[in-house]
Amino acid sequence: MKKTLLTTLLGAGLLLAGCGQEPLTRGEIYEKVHEPERRGVMLLPITQVHSTGNNTYTTTMFIPMFYRDDEDFIIRIRGVDDSSGKSRTQDLYLTKEDWNRCEVGGCFNCAGKIVAFEDKLEKRKATEEDKQKYEVEEAKESS
Repeated sequence: MKKTLLTTLLGAGLLLAGCGQEPLTRGEIYEKVHEPERRGVMLLPITQVHSTGNNTYTTTMFIPMFYRDDEDFIIRIRGVDDSSGKSRTQDLYLTKEDWNRCEVGGCFNCAGKIVAFEDKLEKRKATEEDKQKYEVEEAKESS
């Protein structure tokens, strides 16, 4: 019963999370950001809940995870949401060539350009070689 309820609540939460706003595809550029490539190993906490019937307790393990965030060329635009008519902002991840053509204060339209609306991050379980090559850092809370 508890497992079914938990699965139902988790499914409903994921469904609602997918109901976000449509991304802005045009607007005024108010900032340009370049992020260099980053690689490293972080300790990711994994918490497990155990129950013996009468008692419930948790254990936390730290799993070393390798991450790679490639070089990013980002512009931040502000524009009007077509569906709501409200002003809002959007980060756009561009190719280096398109980013170089952009100027703060200029207008941007996604038509005909390669644009991503989210940063892509490679993650996998760290190997012994990864652990030796990169300084291990603790995972930061996602916001």
